[in-house]
Amino acid sequence: MLNIKTISFLIFLAVGGALAFFYGMHIETRKKNRRQPSTDE
Repeated sequence: MLNIKTISFLIFLAVGGALAFFYGMHIETRKKNRRQPSTDE
């Protein structure tokens, strides 16, 4: 059975990886839409 530290570490990695993934997609979307005025600023 996994201990608390291992579980916490795996959750941290999963959340961090998801955030990095979505942030990367957001940057790519901004690059594609650079010609259009930004609507989220």
